[in-house]
Amino acid sequence: MWVWIAFPYVLSLLVVMIPSTGINQLLCEFKFKEDTELKNKLDKLLKKINSLSNGEFSQTGDLREQNEHIIQLRAKLYQMRTWPFGYSENYKYGAAFISSTAMSFITLPPALKDAVEKILSRL
Repeated sequence: MWVWIAFPYVLSLLVVMIPSTGINQLLCEFKFKEDTELKNKLDKLLKKINSLSNGEFSQTGDLREQNEHIIQLRAKLYQMRTWPFGYSENYKYGAAFISSTAMSFITLPPALKDAVEKILSRL
């Protein structure tokens, strides 16, 4: 009996969690790959800036702009979420899950309520 009561709740959790973990994994891989590429570009750019001689100062402005752009991209990448749901979605889903669970126990038939009370009193 308890399996059938818990089944819809377990199923609803699985429907949310299984796709979310796949999306999380893809986003983490993307974030790592992009960060590695940006770090390599930044290293090459810094080596290029350091290798310029005194007569090539006209190029340093452009290289420094590229450097700042890459640093900004890395900062945005660092701020990127890897979990597909924000706090508001988690809160809404959690509230709906808890309220529906509570309502299912409140609306139990009297015989089941007595059984639940006996089980809870033993704990």
